[in-house]
Amino acid sequence: MDHSGGHRIRLHSVWTRTESAADGSELAVTRLSLPDNLPLDPATTMVTYRRAFNAPPNLDPTAQVYFDSELAVEEAVIQVNGVRTKPLSPRVVDLTPHLQAHNEIEIRLAGSAITIVNTATASLRICD
Repeated sequence: MDHSGGHRIRLHSVWTRTESAADGSELAVTRLSLPDNLPLDPATTMVTYRRAFNAPPNLDPTAQVYFDSELAVEEAVIQVNGVRTKPLSPRVVDLTPHLQAHNEIEIRLAGSAITIVNTATASLRICD
């Protein structure tokens, strides 16, 4: 299935970034926009990004809604409204089965996957 078309809504701000150390302790919490060009604490081994968003108004009930982002890599742990999900393909997560009026997406990155945050963007794509 082609997931490249549709109407886009940018989700560049406001994200919350939580940096964690290897022992699970929280090092820093920062509110930011994507791409994330802010430096990380050198002790950071995991980064969690969270963003709340509302479902698009007047959304056709048959529409498919996708999250497109470089953050949506196979190594990432992605949750939509508390439900763990996997990307359909690199950069694409199907939000349709989890979409509610008010939503939260959480993306946890660890190890070498953390390096992608410098160029990452994010958007919703609605396909009717």
